[in-house]
Amino acid sequence: MQLIQSHGIDPECFSGKPGIYGISVRSPGDTDSASEPNTFVLKTINEGAWLSSKAQKKPEGNAILDISEQLTAIYRRIEAYSKDAGSKFILYRNIRSNLYPMAVLGELNQRLQAVKKDRNVISIAEFNRIIASIVENEPVPFIYERTGEKFSHYLIDEFQDTSVLQWNNLLPLVENSLSHDGSNMIVGDGKQAIYRFRNGEVEQVEAAWR
Repeated sequence: MQLIQSHGIDPECFSGKPGIYGISVRSPGDTDSASEPNTFVLKTINEGAWLSSKAQKKPEGNAILDISEQLTAIYRRIEAYSKDAGSKFILYRNIRSNLYPMAVLGELNQRLQAVKKDRNVISIAEFNRIIASIVENEPVPFIYERTGEKFSHYLIDEFQDTSVLQWNNLLPLVENSLSHDGSNMIVGDGKQAIYRFRNGEVEQVEAAWR
C-alpha cells in the first residue's frame, strides 16, 4: 500500500478493480483473507495485465508499470507466506468464531458431570466406553459370563444404527454363542439409518450382507 500510495495511484487504475490492490488492503481480521486470489489477480501477475482501461489513458498507467516488478515480488512473498501459514490462519479463525459456543458447551458439561456425580448415574455413551475398556483386554469378560451361561441365541435389532464400539462390545457374546452351537441374527435396514451423529455405522450392515 505504501508503494502504491507513494506514486499517487488510483486503485481503479489496476486491472480487475481493484484486482491486485485488493490484496494489499485486507486487514488481519478480514475473514476472507485466506481465500484464493481471483482470476484478475492471477492474470495481472502471470500475464502482466496490470492496467484497467481507465489507466491506459492516464499517467498513472506508467506509474503502475514502473513499480510492477516490485509489486510482483511483494505478491510472491504474500503467496509463499499464505502457503506456509494459511492452514494455521483458518484454524485460528475457526477457533475464534466458535470460542463462545465451545465455552457454553464446556460449562454445560461441567454442570452435567456435577448432576451425574450427585445422582450416581452414567450416560449410555459412557457405559459403552466402560464396557469397551474391559472387552478389549479379555476374550470373554466376566461381565458376560452370567449372560453367556443363560442365553445362547441373540437377535440384534436396528443394526444399521450400531456403532463400531457397540458392535465390538457385543462380539464376545456372539462368539461365545457360536462356540456353544448357538445362533445369532442381526436385523437392520441401511435406508433407515438415523444415528450417524451418534457414531452409528451403516456400513456395518452392508458388510454383514456381503
